Amino acid sequence: MVLSEWGSSKMYNNGKIMTDSEKLTVAKVANASKFYQYRQNNSGDSILKSEKDGICEYVIIEALNADDANNRAEEIGLYFDGCDSGKDCRHCGDRWYRADEDDGDDAPAIYGEPLENMGDDSYVENCFIHYLDGTIEKVEFNVGHEQQTSLHNTTNTFLPAVSIQHKVEKLIPFISEEFITYPLREEGRYIPFLKCWQKADTANKCTRLSNKLNKHFEKTGYEISFIGKEHRSVIHEFYIYPKWKELKNGSYKFVKKDWSIEEMLDLLLDVLK
Repeated sequence: MVLSEWGSSKMYNNGKIMTDSEKLTVAKVANASKFYQYRQNNSGDSILKSEKDGICEYVIIEALNADDANNRAEEIGLYFDGCDSGKDCRHCGDRWYRADEDDGDDAPAIYGEPLENMGDDSYVENCFIHYLDGTIEKVEFNVGHEQQTSLHNTTNTFLPAVSIQHKVEKLIPFISEEFITYPLREEGRYIPFLKCWQKADTANKCTRLSNKLNKHFEKTGYEISFIGKEHRSVIHEFYIYPKWKELKNGSYKFVKKDWSIEEMLDLLLDVLK
């Protein structure tokens, strides 16, 4: 499993603090992620396109910072310094250029213009958006009076922000600080950890709470990990995240391939009171 490299944070796996090599930076989605645009230059008088990989003239990548965006861009199939490597025409210039920190937008945008403001008279035909969770969304313009979108990820369904926000609002009484964080990265996706709390002021109540949550999430493909198990505590915090298995070759495999933040929120809504 590839771990992110933005600082360190105390995280838990099966109730145990992760080792130093597993300590990770956590980033609140609402505050940390930005969207970086990559416009493809038609070097050699051609534009490279791939529906499968989500590549066209305009590619937008959600990332934690510019370096992260550039790394993800190369994972997707974009490349830089094409003239130096001989891939691109020296007269036309490099096909793609690296993003700088100042290029990040709070929402998907092209040259600072939010996509939602771009109508059918847009000079842009379409673009692909690569989200942090691995979802790829295609946005097409010049096809009517509204944008047309389609999804190209069979393992993670794109979730409208409004839908997630509505579910999060219902959970606000039980949300801990740094509620949604992305400390791990595997199979090209950032893995979300959701942090919540419940009240249990006696040892018996704490045991019942643990049993209830473990039973509720059993066989769902998601893992529950309590942050410490001090019965003297009144407030008990815990994480829920997609469960994975370690393979003999040192890699990891998700128990549930089509995990999603929305499903985790739905499961929490069913059990938290």
